[in-house]
Amino acid sequence: MKLADYLYETKTTPTHFRRMLGEVVTCRSTIWKYLMGERIPQPRVMVAITLRSGGAVRLEDFLDPRPPQCARFMARDDGTSRMILPWSKGWPTDEHGDPLPPSDVGDHDELQRQELTDAEALSDDGEPAPHCDGEATDMTQPMERALRVLGTRARFTPSGTFLLDGRITDNRRLVKAANEILLSTGQPPIRYPGVENTYE
Repeated sequence: MKLADYLYETKTTPTHFRRMLGEVVTCRSTIWKYLMGERIPQPRVMVAITLRSGGAVRLEDFLDPRPPQCARFMARDDGTSRMILPWSKGWPTDEHGDPLPPSDVGDHDELQRQELTDAEALSDDGEPAPHCDGEATDMTQPMERALRVLGTRARFTPSGTFLLDGRITDNRRLVKAANEILLSTGQPPIRYPGVENTYE
C-alpha cells in the first residue's frame, strides 16, 4: 500500500506520522517527498515505516511508479498538472474545512484523476515503466533513453522531477549515469548538453 493511501485510510496526517517515526525522520519535507514519490526511504527509515504501518507500507510500494489511489491531479495554467493529496493546498474541503474524500473529488475544481491502465504502467518488456504518469510525450529522446537504460534505478515523478537511486537528480547526472552503463557494455553514449563526451 502506498504511504499516502495508508495515511489517508488511517486518518493520520503526514506531520503526525513523522512524529510517530521519531528521530528517524526529523524534517517535515522528507515525509512529503516520500508521499509525492520524489524520494525512496533509506533502509533504516524504511524499516521504521514498515513497522509503524504494521507492514502495510513496504519498499515495493515506493518502487511502484503508479500514483497513490487517494491522489488527484490539478490542472495548471501552463497545461501541465500537479499531483495533490488530501493534505495538499488546493484539495477541496467541505463546509467545515475538512478535506473531501477522494471519491467525491472528481472533475470539479479542475481536478482530474489520471488512472494508469495496465498497459501504461508497464514498459514494452513487462517491467514497470520508468516514469509515473505514462505520458512521456514531452520528454526528450535522450531522457527517455536514459530512463530505459537505468531501468528501476531511475524514474520520472508526477511532480516533474527525475529520481536516480531514490534521490532527486538533474538531467545531466541522469544521462551521465546512463552513459556509464552504456559504455561498460560497449554501446555509444547518449549525447546531451552539458555532459562531456570524453568517452569516445
